[in-house]
Amino acid sequence: VLPHHVLPNGLEIRFDLASGRNFARLGGSQSTGSRSDGSDEASVVKLLCDAATWGKQERVEQALQSCHFRPELLSAPLAEAAGRGHLEVSQAL
Repeated sequence: VLPHHVLPNGLEIRFDLASGRNFARLGGSQSTGSRSDGSDEASVVKLLCDAATWGKQERVEQALQSCHFRPELLSAPLAEAAGRGHLEVSQAL
């Protein structure tokens, strides 16, 4: 798990260094269905805004490829990138 990854609350992860296998599971009270409460969206938007502020195009692209989000949530990171003159980040968003 890299620093820019957003994991859902309650996700249990285990890394087996001997075999190189990684395991993840949701806690007993969580379902595997899609989350409709948007609780992870705030984390994704914060991650994108932070990356946009500093012009971290690669981090923005990684988040866009690996996170689930609604397109309308990209307006804040886009405004941040454009306002700071980070053209490449703005284009990625």
